[in-house]
Amino acid sequence: MAALAFEDIAPGKAEPQIDEDLENLQLEDPEPAPPWACSYCGLADPACVAKCVDTGKWFCNWSGGISGSHLVQHLVRGKHRTVSLHKDSPLGDTVLECYNCGCRNVFVIGFVPAKADSVVVLLCRGCVEGVPSLKSMDWALDEWLPLIADRRFLPWLVREPEERDTMHLRPPTASQIRRLEDLWAKKPDADLNDLDLDEEGQADVEPVRLAYDDGYHYQNVLAPLVKLEADHDKAQVAQKSKEDVSVRWERGLSKKHIAVFRIDDRSSASYVGMSDEQHKLQVGDEMGLRLNSGGIRQRGKKWEATGKVVRYTEGEVALEIRGDCPTTIEEASYIVDCPTTI
Repeated sequence: MAALAFEDIAPGKAEPQIDEDLENLQLEDPEPAPPWACSYCGLADPACVAKCVDTGKWFCNWSGGISGSHLVQHLVRGKHRTVSLHKDSPLGDTVLECYNCGCRNVFVIGFVPAKADSVVVLLCRGCVEGVPSLKSMDWALDEWLPLIADRRFLPWLVREPEERDTMHLRPPTASQIRRLEDLWAKKPDADLNDLDLDEEGQADVEPVRLAYDDGYHYQNVLAPLVKLEADHDKAQVAQKSKEDVSVRWERGLSKKHIAVFRIDDRSSASYVGMSDEQHKLQVGDEMGLRLNSGGIRQRGKKWEATGKVVRYTEGEVALEIRGDCPTTIEEASYIVDCPTTI
């Protein structure tokens, strides 16, 4: 812009002329973000983002002023474990998994260099420590390092953006990220702009008080809060429900029905696909089991029940059902409601 002297704006004089470039400047709508833009901050460099396979959302390897990159933040908060790189990234479109066993939990996957070639091999911690046959391979197993360090993916895998690439971005705060993750459970397509709308929908909820005028006042205050909590619990259960599960029915010593299904056999139709955190099942944990739409058509009516885990060995869960069971239906017609506390 041209410099303006004080006399140029003195009273009685005409307004100064503005440069033609600024005079002709028109505000244009910003270009829409590509599908692979970070769902938190909008960063769209293919080398800096990766996709959460479970949700289909993309996140970058930039922290934006909080602890941990946006990608790691999402994986931890959502208890997701599977990551895919962008097709235009240096390593191409690939899902990160263990070369030996196919494990896709990025929090236990690391890499080892091959001694002969200038390549690295992705291996999970379990294979490195518990598979003796790998020692005969030409790999430096003692140099194994995890893919995630300092709450970020290693930069040769998912690049960290340069400062100049992030100057125009407005990263969310940790509180906004937490609220957005909660909102995604109800509205998967929501973004940061929807947070204010969600707050407006809950603005009329009155906080609890130490004393109430009467029973009606107590009910009017508590009922909306109870409904919000119930909706949240329902969304959490739905998020951890797994469909099309095959069940084998047995009878226990107490003559109760026992539903048996697998949770770690990826080749099986009964694979539930639980993450490693969810694999921490213990005897006594409660789970839900119900018929899906196909099973309801076979049985002619709905059926659902809860039960407790009485056996969990080598990925196979035995769930003792409370009540009856649709004993003639053993195909992949069930939905498993995984416990939310594990």
